[in-house]
Amino acid sequence: RRTGDLMVPLGPRLQAYPEELIRQRPGHDGHPEYLIRWSVLKCGEVGRVGVEEGKTEHILMWLSAPEV
Repeated sequence: RRTGDLMVPLGPRLQAYPEELIRQRPGHDGHPEYLIRWSVLKCGEVGRVGVEEGKTEHILMWLSAPEV
């Protein structure tokens, strides 16, 4: 967890946390879906998490209500 946000492992030395809810839309089944911006962080060599070279990478992902 990072300041109350969920940290999700993406792979070796990579983690992400949800940063912002961008928008909402009706899904294919009529239930809402949410577009969420995730910040991707690279784990440091000493077990610390930080942004590599001051650059933050983002992923935008649509998620259903149960996934959120």
